[in-house]
Amino acid sequence: MKNKHAAYTLARLPIGFSFLGHGFIRIPKLSAFAQGMTNSFAETYLPVELVKPFAFTLPFVELLLGIALIIGFKAKETAAVGILLICVLIFGCSFQENWSAIGIQLFYGLYLAILFLFSEYNQGLFSKSNSQLTKAMDLKLKGKSALVTGSTAGIGKAIAKGLAQEGAHVIINGRKADDIAEVIKQLKKETGNEEITGIVADFAKKEHIDHLLEEIPEVDILVNNVGIFNQVDFENITDEQWFEMFEVNVMSGVRLARHYFPKMLKKDEGRIIFISSESALYIPTEMVHYGFSKTAQLAISRGLARLSKGTNVTVNSVLPGPTMSRANANDLKETAKEQNTSVEKVVEAFFEERRPTSLIQRFAETEEVANMVVYVASPLSAATNGAALRVDGGVANYIV
Repeated sequence: MKNKHAAYTLARLPIGFSFLGHGFIRIPKLSAFAQGMTNSFAETYLPVELVKPFAFTLPFVELLLGIALIIGFKAKETAAVGILLICVLIFGCSFQENWSAIGIQLFYGLYLAILFLFSEYNQGLFSKSNSQLTKAMDLKLKGKSALVTGSTAGIGKAIAKGLAQEGAHVIINGRKADDIAEVIKQLKKETGNEEITGIVADFAKKEHIDHLLEEIPEVDILVNNVGIFNQVDFENITDEQWFEMFEVNVMSGVRLARHYFPKMLKKDEGRIIFISSESALYIPTEMVHYGFSKTAQLAISRGLARLSKGTNVTVNSVLPGPTMSRANANDLKETAKEQNTSVEKVVEAFFEERRPTSLIQRFAETEEVANMVVYVASPLSAATNGAALRVDGGVANYIV
């Protein structure tokens, strides 16, 4: 993928600078043309009144196209400008006096038009957003409403983006209104989905959850993603830390499911997904209270799934392994700084000492976890219910 992107860059830069140069060269000639002092090839065959508007437009179209190519606008948008240039040239509004000069520019424009004809391919190749899963099939999520808790960063944000790409009405959640607004703006731009809203709620506060349920009485998809973690030696974990871990990681999902689950059963449709962790199976000794909270989520998820028997409602858990979320990325940088070493060395030590059973020996990307969640949220996963689905890179050393 990187090689293809580099090839595209090498192809567009020379053409971009060429158009930019042509535009600057032509601008001084506009005054001469206005006074009828030019002898353009087009003027020989077409009325001046027809030629003039296009002649005055051409330099600015060239400048715009040159800038677009140089700074790397998406191929689809750039190609659209290229097609505009072809339209201008077709009317013969070149200051050149021979067909060869016009032909060179037509070649440039046709090059960009070809990009436009393959726009779907180009978007997958050149845009920063590239979800292989969502390009592969229609997950039939268009119009579904989805609440993703803790979705202003990390795994939650990636899940929200994946659902939005599939056309779902996504509700972003976080503790700060500014963060929510920024994510909504970003995801709308990246996905083209305008059906993205948000709500402020701190899941450590029951009154915030009550307010959320009043504002959002029903959803088709509930993703219980919000969670906290901190590394503390077992003997130093206070009662307050135990209760906080339970309140946020466990009771947040319990309270939301207690409200939405009966409504889903009544309409015989819905998805509830708990974002647990491989720590639910492979209890981390550096944060036992976190592992306990994630194991509790598996029990709740399985219990609710059994209550959905014979319906079209499913309840599942997804168990990510070590994932390069914003929090983990910051922790790795901080650790590297404290130890006066590189992040790469910290990662290497982490997998050698704390997650030696990992089969991929790296942190997963948030999008890799989101791909699983988006599928489980879709009607296509109807036969998957009561499952604990691992996206852990093989950390949990079990066959089943």
